[in-house]
Amino acid sequence: MSNINSRSSVVLCMFTSEWSDGTVITTPGTYDTVTGEVTPEVSDSIPSQDATLEEEYIDVVINGESCRRTVCPECHEYTMNTEGIDIPGHLTYVTSCPGCGYEE
Repeated sequence: MSNINSRSSVVLCMFTSEWSDGTVITTPGTYDTVTGEVTPEVSDSIPSQDATLEEEYIDVVINGESCRRTVCPECHEYTMNTEGIDIPGHLTYVTSCPGCGYEE
């Protein structure tokens, strides 16, 4: 995986979804490092009818570093961001989706 264009914020990634029946589907896609938007290619693989989605993530190389980013479990279109919020005397972390606003 590498940058599509060194001046672009869009890079190649591998999009993976893991299902309750043990099915793991991995397809190529793109990831916008500025917006967090993920665009996977369509896959012909499908889990069993009663399977539920357990996790989605991308593997991507950014500036030569391999990274894994969790995809939003609500909209499935953006990676989750973690931010530290300083509440006087206490630092807490909030993980949220820049696309739909979902928070964990």
